[in-house]
Amino acid sequence: MSGPLDGRTVVLTGASSGIGRVAARELHARGA
Repeated sequence: MSGPLDGRTVVLTGASSGIGRVAARELHARGA
C-alpha cells in the first residue's frame, strides 16, 4: 500500500513527548 508520504523525509522537532510524539508515530505509520 502506498500513500502520499511514502519515501518522504520529515523533520519533526519536539517528538519526545506530547503532541510531537503522536505526530511522529502517525507520520511513521503513514510511511514518512
